[in-house]
Amino acid sequence: MRYIKRGGFDIHKPEHLALAESWATSPSLDELSTLSEAEAEKVIKHPEALEHFRRGLTLYQDGKTDEAMTAWREGVAIEPDNFNIRKQIWAVEHPDKFYDDKVDYAWQREQMEKGQ
Repeated sequence: MRYIKRGGFDIHKPEHLALAESWATSPSLDELSTLSEAEAEKVIKHPEALEHFRRGLTLYQDGKTDEAMTAWREGVAIEPDNFNIRKQIWAVEHPDKFYDDKVDYAWQREQMEKGQ
């Protein structure tokens, strides 16, 4: 393995390392829907935020995207710094930042900094 610096991302910067670790350890939407209660509580700390998140997953899987987004936003209101809930909202609203050529980590970092 070798280290190559691309763009402004530098894994040696603590904030970039934290972002990479958070992303790498955060489960996908499909993985989150199958987590046990104990596992989910490790990802989402506040019980009410977890309840909104799980409700959002169910709604999203049932094709009720607008209702899912509302539930997830309610979860973010309770736990504003939760990257996992925010990531699900962003993935639905901005699939190009997640599913096209590559994941746009700089964009995600900007969203967190703006409190989006």
